[in-house]
Amino acid sequence: MQILETRDRNVAGAFAVILIALGAARMGEATDVPPPQWSAVEIPAAQIDRAIAGIDRLAKDLMQRTGVPGMAVAVVGDDQVVYRRGFGIRKVGSPEPVKANTVFQLASVSKPLGAAVIATAAGRGWTLLAMQKRSQLN
Repeated sequence: MQILETRDRNVAGAFAVILIALGAARMGEATDVPPPQWSAVEIPAAQIDRAIAGIDRLAKDLMQRTGVPGMAVAVVGDDQVVYRRGFGIRKVGSPEPVKANTVFQLASVSKPLGAAVIATAAGRGWTLLAMQKRSQLN
């Protein structure tokens, strides 16, 4: 029974990652142009600081609601890591904590997640060639 509970928690955690990724992918409109390198809306630094300050509470609440034993969270802003932290434990029944740089084994979950990201990009008309050209211009 313990193995089943652990697997269910791992699936729940992986499912949460997929939902977040798919939600983010669906936020934009379809376009033939890669996304801009800047936000169209100016976000005040204080608002970003408040959002980052709330991550600890959000992560702990999510772990409590889903039963996921641990997770790592990172936030990147202006090409810099502005927040990183591990929460909980790496494995049920083990005291080893999750650290900011803990690598999780997603196994087959990474395949549909990668496919969803690629399908979204292709649906927006983004091609590898177009993205390479854009990166050469920057």
